[in-house]
Amino acid sequence: MAIIVGDKYLIDSDKYNWILKEKRVSNPDHHLSKSSETKEHFVDIGYFGKIEHLINSLLNRDLKSYEINSLDDLKQTLKQMENKLKIEINKCS
Repeated sequence: MAIIVGDKYLIDSDKYNWILKEKRVSNPDHHLSKSSETKEHFVDIGYFGKIEHLINSLLNRDLKSYEINSLDDLKQTLKQMENKLKIEINKCS
């Protein structure tokens, strides 16, 4: 099972865990790169026993990317994030 969340994250699972992955783009100019092509791939960034913990981690990571200066900003940002998550969930159903 793999669920793409937005354009940056992927939720996967194995027998024991929910796995949060983040999209990365390889840099062909890096001195260790063996290829001259830019490639997208997903990197594991967290393993979670419960889906709720994964979602909380995802929300916390995303929340840190916003500029929040007041409780009203926080409330509005959380509402926007909730709406984005609902849209992604509805795409799956």
